[in-house]
Amino acid sequence: MFRLEKPSLELENTYIDYITEWEESGEEIVPFVSRRNGLDYKELFYRWEVLSTDRAYDHGFVPSSLYFLVDENNRIYGAIHIRHVLNESLLKNGGHIGYGIRPSERKKVMQPSCCHWRYQL
Repeated sequence: MFRLEKPSLELENTYIDYITEWEESGEEIVPFVSRRNGLDYKELFYRWEVLSTDRAYDHGFVPSSLYFLVDENNRIYGAIHIRHVLNESLLKNGGHIGYGIRPSERKKVMQPSCCHWRYQL
């Protein structure tokens, strides 16, 4: 059974496994907010917390929420990034929702599931 879960400190090891697979694939990591960008997990966790509030504007972003698609063992299969509002730039070249599925789990019915799950938030 799959569920969407906000990042938590308990997901650190499974996140590292998830993001390492993306990085080793050489593909562009989506959604972009799930990238490491040289930060350790605790720094990322804090960043994701800040970006989910109006403090995001102070960093040049709009408020947004990140969720991981996880199974009963907390294995991360994908991520979905939902922007709470859009600015002019995002209206033209972005949107409210971005999501990605880890490379090894594509074509296994995951992508439609991730899109479907966003409606249950």
